[in-house]
This record gives sequence, structure tokens and C-alpha cells, in this order.
Amino acid sequence: MKDKEFEAPIITGYVYSLHDLTDLVEEIERCIRYGKVDDYASKDLLKTRKQISILEDRIKCRVEQLLKSPKYTKYIQENIVSERNGRYVIPVKKEYRKQIKGAVLDTSSSGSTVYIEPEEVSSIQDEMIFLSYKKKLK
Repeated sequence: MKDKEFEAPIITGYVYSLHDLTDLVEEIERCIRYGKVDDYASKDLLKTRKQISILEDRIKCRVEQLLKSPKYTKYIQENIVSERNGRYVIPVKKEYRKQIKGAVLDTSSSGSTVYIEPEEVSSIQDEMIFLSYKKKLK
């Protein structure tokens, strides 16, 4: 652009204000893998994602224990862990919804099943959601 400086001074001014962004490009490429932010983009992000994973495993384990518990067998509609609105729930026969402590988060289309978030995992799920929001802020 130096040879065009007198013909196009405004554009030449813009060209001189451009900076080499190679370092920034390299950092972005280091942090983004397969279209997603890599766990190792920062130490805090890695730590938060590991905490979320640990909590998620604890929740799944606890919900599976509840499903297998002889105490609750007759109340359970299906022996599977479900998820409603990002929270783990257990499918309970509608008529037994008061037998399991927790919040009803959803109902099946037929109305015969309610999906209950067990009270025992509610606080763990709240913590996991908090960490997920924290992760988004980093």
C-alpha cells in the first residue's frame, strides 16, 4: 500500500493500523478442538469440568441405587435413569408419587408416570448446575 498512499490515503491509514494476530490465532487454535472449547484451554476450565463429571457420576450412582433398592421397587415404573430439564429423575408410578421424597419434574404423556428428582440428589444436581454456569463464565 505504500505506493498507493497518495492515491488512497484513508485506506492506507487503515492498513497501517492492522496488526499481526498470529499469536492470537495460535491461542484460539490451541483452545478449540473439533468445534468445542478444549478442557485444557485453561486450568480453571479443566478443574470445573472434572468437578462436574465427578458430581454427575455421583448423581447417576445414587439414582441407580434408588432404582435397585427393594424399598422402592414396587413404586418404580421403569428401571432406568431418565433426565428431564437437565436433571436426573426416576420414573415413578403416578399413584406412588408421595412415597418417594423429591420434586416431580415431569409427567409422561399418558399421565401414568411421574418423573421425580429424588431429594437425596437435588443438592448435588444444584451444585452441578452452578458449576456449569461457572464454566460458561470462564
